[in-house]
Amino acid sequence: MPNQFHITEHAQGTYMVEGPASNWIILEDNGVYTVIDGGYPGDVPLVLDSIRRLGLSVKDAAAMLITHGHVDHTGAAAYFASELCVPVLSSHAEHTQMTGEERFQVSPVQNPGPRVAASCVQMDAPCTHCRRHQGNQGP
Repeated sequence: MPNQFHITEHAQGTYMVEGPASNWIILEDNGVYTVIDGGYPGDVPLVLDSIRRLGLSVKDAAAMLITHGHVDHTGAAAYFASELCVPVLSSHAEHTQMTGEERFQVSPVQNPGPRVAASCVQMDAPCTHCRRHQGNQGP
């Protein structure tokens, strides 16, 4: 994959990743990481590659934090929730955007990609739908 992103370490364990049209942050501590925002849905391979480029294992994610529900921030959230069973955190006000019930930035035709399932977004509800909890471990 061509180098389509640039990583800058702003503080120890705090990395800003500049992608082709969106950015995300990776916070790392002792090999465990949290991603803040996740680019567009098409950026998932770049997000994963940036994690690997830092010498981290994709499976060692602690969480993904979404600052707000626009599509250029939520792109990797569905992957992290369904494939890695990683908690996706957001404010309660963003819940309907995160689940796809509402879209304030784009129409469903412009963003037909997968959305985060409600059970992984609501931190007070146990995750029961992702592959890990169905007995099929993600990558």
